[in-house]
Amino acid sequence: MSYCSASYRFSYLDTPEFYTTCLHILSMIAIPIHLFGAYCILLKTPETMSSVKFTMFNFHMWILLVDFVFTVLVSPFPLFPLFAAGVFGLLDGLGVNRTFQTFLQFLSVESTVTQPTMYIGMILIFENRFLIITDANKYWKAIRKPWIVRNSFLFDDSGGSGELERQGAIFDSTIIFQIVILAWLTRRGLKKYGKGKSEKTVRLQKQFLRALNIQLLIPFISLIIPLFYIFMEYQLSFYIQKYNNIGFIIFASHGLLSSVVMLAVHSPYREFIFQVFRNFGYLLGIRACVGRGDVTSVGTSVVSVTRNVIVVK
Repeated sequence: MSYCSASYRFSYLDTPEFYTTCLHILSMIAIPIHLFGAYCILLKTPETMSSVKFTMFNFHMWILLVDFVFTVLVSPFPLFPLFAAGVFGLLDGLGVNRTFQTFLQFLSVESTVTQPTMYIGMILIFENRFLIITDANKYWKAIRKPWIVRNSFLFDDSGGSGELERQGAIFDSTIIFQIVILAWLTRRGLKKYGKGKSEKTVRLQKQFLRALNIQLLIPFISLIIPLFYIFMEYQLSFYIQKYNNIGFIIFASHGLLSSVVMLAVHSPYREFIFQVFRNFGYLLGIRACVGRGDVTSVGTSVVSVTRNVIVVK
């Protein structure tokens, strides 16, 4: 292992204080958005999306749980490429036993219980679409439950650091492969079975599938970037803590990005947010009309006119 050279300039970015402060700020932004997202899924999901409501809520709640443990309760300070970490979260401030905190961190982020459950939540959303759209045959319906259970035990977290790295790579690759296959089969099935459905139904299903792809792809990038850096750090035997800190802050933003993208790409939730802003405008004495192309605010005098925006006070 090549550690930092004697000429390395230690800065605030290298410290646990910088890292944990960023995590706590991130949590103050993310937790309310997670809760708002859960509210939208439960109460603002239309009948046309009712078949996927439970799977979306299941995935969303696991993300909320992992985010809360990672950014608030434990706030692990990783020392990669070593498999070691300190704890600087709320529980540490309350004097909770650090062995218990390590167990909680392991259970929520890395264990064979939660990690597969969170990732399988992704698969189940696409499997649900495949099951509904293609009216899957009796063979798939017979094996789908054993398939779900088998996925839960793909990742074996026993063994040393090298074995964990290998198991993690196999697990992630298997999950990604299954998501890609299910998305492809669903799109293929939509073309085949969509002939007997109305044009509007087919269009809505395509829009929903596109929204799901965006919802999972964009936040997934926030996982790939730091993990790729850690992999290179491990393979090339170098260590720069400030980049580790920044990488894991990006990693911790996955849940926030997932909720924000979900609210943005699914039109029922997006329209509800527009309605909230309209109501907020009414409370401020501003009559607002928010649509897809124009925003108009009406008051007593014209202040400015810009493209697609008319502001009158």
